[in-house]
Amino acid sequence: RARQKCMKVGLVTYAPEKVEGYEMNVYYSKSVDGQVFPPAKEMQNDVTCFCDAKAIREDPSLVAVSKNGPALRKNRKANLAFDYVCPTNPTYQTKVLDYIKNMSEENIEGVTLNLYHFPEQEFCTCPRCVEQWRQSGLNWTDWRAQAITSFLKKAKSHIKGTFAVEMFPDPLMAKERFGIDFEAIAELVDYFHVPLSA
Repeated sequence: RARQKCMKVGLVTYAPEKVEGYEMNVYYSKSVDGQVFPPAKEMQNDVTCFCDAKAIREDPSLVAVSKNGPALRKNRKANLAFDYVCPTNPTYQTKVLDYIKNMSEENIEGVTLNLYHFPEQEFCTCPRCVEQWRQSGLNWTDWRAQAITSFLKKAKSHIKGTFAVEMFPDPLMAKERFGIDFEAIAELVDYFHVPLSA
């Protein structure tokens, strides 16, 4: 279908209230440290999917792994900014999807997902991921992209209103590194949210 090409400037905030002067207002309702807040009414709500330091502390088996160890900030070999849950973990996926579903029953503008992908190219090599990859018949890159796109399709099915995903400002090798397939995801979302942090 034909898509309108335009750019809007918005503000991402930690307060559930709109700020004048921006075309969009996005509220962080679920953050990387595991904190979860009630959704902001009549605003786009940003949900961190697979970074959850609190959940990993409570259940270390959730963490994504590679030959260089776990996807944790303290693991210097991995060099990651956040602690990552394995994106294929069914229990944690259900937790995120239930949160999105419940949020969408409120009077919100829509949902933006961030950190919904693999931590980096070498993740995740837990037994579940390796088995799913082998059974898929796909190469490593395509399987990871399929896994992420499949999760986003599930998320979209629960969302009423605007659906967006966050995208890095410099997304070079996004499919190889993170399992982000632009073309497939573009068919699911209303727009891409590109953060420009100072």
